[in-house]
Amino acid sequence: MRSSLGVAALSLAFLFSMPCWVSAQTHGAEARRQEQQDTARLPIVQQERMDTGLNWLSQQLSLTGQQKAKLQRILINEGLQMRSIRENTLSTDDLKRSQVMQLHQFRTFEIESILKPDQRRKFAQIEQRTRETYRGNAGSRGETVADQK
Repeated sequence: MRSSLGVAALSLAFLFSMPCWVSAQTHGAEARRQEQQDTARLPIVQQERMDTGLNWLSQQLSLTGQQKAKLQRILINEGLQMRSIRENTLSTDDLKRSQVMQLHQFRTFEIESILKPDQRRKFAQIEQRTRETYRGNAGSRGETVADQK
């Protein structure tokens, strides 16, 4: 009797967990489909730049497959928001610059949230080098660092 109750309980548990499993599978497929649609909304050049950056950063930080997928989602969202900022004809250049800076700060926060501590340290170094390079290029365009703020 005890054995048949155990089997019945196990069967019920399996039956009740099936909708969750099917829902997770459906959600995963839906998320992939949404990601493909979002990526398709980006211009080809931007898609290629994003893929190149994603692969480079993935290699530099030794990302897992799951981290790379999350990073791709972050970069897609950033690209869509960046496009929206650029296409907004009602915003001033100063407002757009401010929005882009906020977007980059949020993107950095999101990326750091998916990284392990050692990856975060390496990412911070990469970000620092990028900032220094960007600041170094400001002068070549006739701007100063203060002009960019």
